[in-house]
Amino acid sequence: IQYREKSVFIDTFTIQAPSVKIFATGAWRYGPIGEFLCNPPGEGFPGEVSIDGTIQVSEIGWLSSRIPEIRRIEGSLDADFQLRGPIGRPAVTATVSLKDGVLRPQMNLPLLEEIRLEASVTPSIIEIRQLQGLLGGAAFRINGTVTDPMAENPVADIQLQGDNLLFYRDKGLRLRADTDLSLRGSLNQLVVSGELAVTDGLFDRYINWLGSLQGNRAPESTGGVELFSFQSPPLKDMRFDVKIRSKAPFRIRSNIVRGQLRPYLGLIGSGETPLLLGKVYVDSARLRLPAGTMLMENGIVQFLESDPDRPVLELGGTSRMLGYDITMLVEGPYDDPVVRLTSSPPLSNEDILLLVLTGTPPPREGRTIDSEARNLNVAVYIGRDLIARWFSGDEESTTESVLERFELEVGRDVTQKGEETLQAQFRLTRGIFQKNDTLFITGEKDVFNYYNAGLRIVFRFK
Repeated sequence: IQYREKSVFIDTFTIQAPSVKIFATGAWRYGPIGEFLCNPPGEGFPGEVSIDGTIQVSEIGWLSSRIPEIRRIEGSLDADFQLRGPIGRPAVTATVSLKDGVLRPQMNLPLLEEIRLEASVTPSIIEIRQLQGLLGGAAFRINGTVTDPMAENPVADIQLQGDNLLFYRDKGLRLRADTDLSLRGSLNQLVVSGELAVTDGLFDRYINWLGSLQGNRAPESTGGVELFSFQSPPLKDMRFDVKIRSKAPFRIRSNIVRGQLRPYLGLIGSGETPLLLGKVYVDSARLRLPAGTMLMENGIVQFLESDPDRPVLELGGTSRMLGYDITMLVEGPYDDPVVRLTSSPPLSNEDILLLVLTGTPPPREGRTIDSEARNLNVAVYIGRDLIARWFSGDEESTTESVLERFELEVGRDVTQKGEETLQAQFRLTRGIFQKNDTLFITGEKDVFNYYNAGLRIVFRFK
């Protein structure tokens, strides 16, 4: 430090710690230093400062212990800063650069990695020139401004864009979407708006339907459809106005149902209580029953404004069992739906239910119930359920299990001898001649009581 011509000059100022280094040079212009030393001011230091410096942080991981919402943070930070003005309250400007950043939130959100940030900071505005990285392996980019950052209520105008970004990944659930979102407004009145176009959605969980058969035990309440929730301001008071559309079907693949959905939803509400409104269309679904498969060719799930936590079902399905065409209609709240069954030729409600659940044909004069076949249907169904439960893991398997490639259907029709037909197929591979074809090995017991086996290739065209 030098003193000359009524000014204090900082030739070199250095602080070094294991992960932080600070370098600075500059000047403090006040007046005769003797006068200052003999008569120090009553409040603060007078005079003007002009200081330039650099901050280098080789590892920012220690910040995670000071931010409760962050589980892990990595990266190196460089900042060039300038202090200008009264020494008691100088204006600060800076250029900030973050490299090789990694961020893992405490909530069940995906990892952000390879983060790179270029930003400038002035007393009047923070400008994010470039913030990019990978979210679930897909590139995202953020830019925008924060006006009056030193004020009590700064104003944000920030945009997030990216293709096929991973927003959620948990046991048996995955969601990716093309993203175009904005965050605007003052700190206490933030609004998130824009659009998400689903590019890859998967629900692959074991559904414990056997648990509902445990005696007179009361069913467990689901408490409605629960989304994320922020408990602290300003995110708690943030508002949503986001459209959720479908660029590719959302797939359901569980032990009892497989299908594809197309969401047309709106995310509204606050950060504390976000809500979904709109419709989810069922393009196709297959419901596995003990006696066969129910094909859900159409349907809709509605999230109504009057009760958004309890989506309402309107689903229709058809199946053919033992020569009967069965139609099923499901209506009402998802946690308490009403199921109606009809058949052609017509059967009583009891006979239809017995046929669907066990594969037992309606009683006729001169024909006895084949209890062995009925027990086989139920045993095969329960066996598939137990195997699915045993082999369900916390992480999605990279290869499909044998069970998922094997399909067995008993009793679609009745043979000439009055016995149940049998149809089975095992998927060998995909992409024989083109991307969307599939090769099966098949076997059956047909309506003429013949046993047949062969190969079948299926082509699917868009």
